[in-house]
Amino acid sequence: MLSLGVGVLFANALVGGLLLASAPALAMYNRGRTDQAVKQRALEIVPSLLADLSAKVGPRIDAAIDEFAGRLSSWLFDASLHFQRDVLEILEDCRRRRDGGAYEGPAEAAACVELKARLSAMKAAFAA
Repeated sequence: MLSLGVGVLFANALVGGLLLASAPALAMYNRGRTDQAVKQRALEIVPSLLADLSAKVGPRIDAAIDEFAGRLSSWLFDASLHFQRDVLEILEDCRRRRDGGAYEGPAEAAACVELKARLSAMKAAFAA
């Protein structure tokens, strides 16, 4: 009986040692197979998942784009109206000054030349 117990103990130790030695190799082999199976399953699922997601999110994105386009169009319209009013005010002021005799063309032209020279000097100072 004792020899049977020693034989079983030796056999189990041998099997245990064999499993212990082969465990890393089996883990690497099994990991590669598992990774490949997960990747294959992902390749099968992802296209349908993306189609479902785009069907759900697409209308919301389109609505957000349409709302932004509407606000942008409204802002551009308002800005162009303000610009047009400003230009008309300047033109009307110039006409009033010219018709009222307050227009001093040569003096204002000289002032513009002086301001241009000052601006050029300031640009040169900032560039240095």
